[in-house]
Amino acid sequence: MPTFMLDNQTLTVDAGTTILQAASAAGVQIPTLCHLDGLPAQTSCMVCVVKVQGERRLLPACATAVREGMVVESESEEVRTARRTALELLLGDHLGDCRGPCQLACPAHLDVPNLLRAGEIGAVKAMQPWPAVLGRICAAPCEKGCRRAQWDNAVSIRAHERRAGDADLAGTPYTPPLPALTGFKVAIIGAGPAGLTAAYALRRRGVACTVFDDHLKPGGMLQYGVPEETLPRDVLQAELATLLLPDITLRLNVRVGETVSLDALRREYSAVLIAAGPGVTLGLPAGPRGITVEKHTLMTTESGLFAAGGAVAPGHQAVRAVGDGQVAAQAILAYLTGKPTPAHRPPAVSHYGRMHRGELALLAEGAARTPRSDAPEDAARCLHCDCRALDSCLLLRHGAAYHAARHTWEGERRPFTWDRSHAEVTYEPGKCIGCGLCVQIASREELGLAFIGRGFTVRVAAPFDGALADALRATAQACAEACPTGALAKRDG
Repeated sequence: MPTFMLDNQTLTVDAGTTILQAASAAGVQIPTLCHLDGLPAQTSCMVCVVKVQGERRLLPACATAVREGMVVESESEEVRTARRTALELLLGDHLGDCRGPCQLACPAHLDVPNLLRAGEIGAVKAMQPWPAVLGRICAAPCEKGCRRAQWDNAVSIRAHERRAGDADLAGTPYTPPLPALTGFKVAIIGAGPAGLTAAYALRRRGVACTVFDDHLKPGGMLQYGVPEETLPRDVLQAELATLLLPDITLRLNVRVGETVSLDALRREYSAVLIAAGPGVTLGLPAGPRGITVEKHTLMTTESGLFAAGGAVAPGHQAVRAVGDGQVAAQAILAYLTGKPTPAHRPPAVSHYGRMHRGELALLAEGAARTPRSDAPEDAARCLHCDCRALDSCLLLRHGAAYHAARHTWEGERRPFTWDRSHAEVTYEPGKCIGCGLCVQIASREELGLAFIGRGFTVRVAAPFDGALADALRATAQACAEACPTGALAKRDG
């Protein structure tokens, strides 16, 4: 039983144990894309490399057995740089959308694909808690981003959002599960879409909030700036009620700076967010348009004091104010917990860009061809541009963790192809990174899969130009579950 050192830990393992296996057992996470327990090491991705003292080059942890007295470093700067390079090489040849262009175009980060395919109100309100309101007044930038618009007409996303919001209000409105309070308290100045969205998001993470506003009713520009015929006030009031979760306190007809001072709020609360309208600076330094903030943290020149929405950039649409509220909540939570401020958007390391007409035709083959309308059936026109494996994609996860850049080694984009001939899975060759896991799993098939081509053109496919259905008769589901990038994915319709 060899004894060795891993990141200053002394470990003893069974003979034949690989560095990857030993690290995993010791709670040290070494990233990999081409490894699956029970299968021989592939050493194709080289993301699991480690530094072994005395070796001139880095070694793959998945294929290197532990030796007596070995000294291993798994997180040195040299190792991290090598892993980043390996990931960037893979990303440079990876063709796919992590998130649909509709979702990327939405300032509120609405989960459009989930809205269209499932309509699950909890997933919708996780990022955009105003579906009935914005479903009426939003300028619908998501529809401008919709790839279907390049083919014929965009999916009527705003109408589906409104339908989901109205259905929620017509029944028992959705209430998210609420964690126990953390003890943090945040004061929010402004009960408009930015301020109330921030309060809603913070309470969902265990932070109590008090929202101050100098009007008699909450809603800000939604209450006082949008015509009644565009946004009926009964709809606004009903949706406002769903945002006022327990431990969110409204203090209306209170002007901060007069009724209560900003300094008093800063003394009483863990953090303060200024989400009031244009022109409200409360004595803070103002840029050309509003209060000056650090763009990543939204913190003003004063520690623990944040600003967002109209107070920073007047004239924004309501949907952007909602997005600002989400970003502010994330920044405040990071400040309160001492964690790094997350990116304003979830990581998305890959995208198709603009597709050619022939590629769009291929993508549209499986989608409904009915004309655009406000009917529920219109959702079937969604081209499903987003990745089916977004939550499980290891390339996305490791790429974000190692800050890998997509364009470092990017060459000419390969054409989009899509095999939907199999009853259980779909196959997008452009997403394949050649890890070989599916080839191994399918080796027990009569036909199975193989590497086709040479060099940079090598791809996984059925041999002899065979059909995917013939290649994967018994192992299709297992191949999809093992695929690290969603190139092979279970069908969802």
